[in-house]
Amino acid sequence: MVHTFITDISTGFIPSLPSGAPYRVSIHSWEPPIVSPDLQEIRELRCLEGSDRHEAIMYEARLFVDGRLTGLCTFAEDAPFPLVMDLSVDIDKYGNNEKLQFPEFHRELLKQSESSQVCINSVSLTLISSGYWNAADDFGRLKLIISEGFQGRHPPITFERMRNIVSFSFQHAPLTVLEKASLAWPNAAMWRQPMYTSPSKVRADPGVETHAHSPAQSLGNLTRLPLCKHSKCFV
Repeated sequence: MVHTFITDISTGFIPSLPSGAPYRVSIHSWEPPIVSPDLQEIRELRCLEGSDRHEAIMYEARLFVDGRLTGLCTFAEDAPFPLVMDLSVDIDKYGNNEKLQFPEFHRELLKQSESSQVCINSVSLTLISSGYWNAADDFGRLKLIISEGFQGRHPPITFERMRNIVSFSFQHAPLTVLEKASLAWPNAAMWRQPMYTSPSKVRADPGVETHAHSPAQSLGNLTRLPLCKHSKCFV
């Protein structure tokens, strides 16, 4: 049986940190992960084939920067969320995992001659290169991929990946760049957008005093309740 899986990609823009600055990734889940029907089917097929062990379902989070694997962690169905990734797969000279370091912004993304219009979240964004903005692109992206699978059968393999669930792709850029592209909030362009309102007529029902809610109106027909014994204010 051949399984064809399609991975959903969620994209977004984030402000860049200084190059080399330590950072961490927090993974949140407001309810326990739900095992996909495809993975359940694979586990049942393995049981029918005479697997001699229980297939423990596991999950994996991989962090890619510019397409290169930089962070990795695995967790079970009952993992305590949020999960925090702050260590790199790179090893220092003492044999310890290095801290995650924020990548440098690729300024060549802003120096291409060809321009294109891309609509993102109903905002018309002028990108400098039509070839650079692709939801599945790796260049200039921090990409977190969540996968499901089984606990590894043979050490040192700790995880047997079966299916990618979702990919979170974040394109980072300096805050000033995001503001000029009207992607950061607030930004100057949002104040220059004209606001159009259709004219409408207000009709008051007979016997109903218009603007009765206004504090400028007389309080003669309202019940006055003193706020305190010595107060001169009323509500």
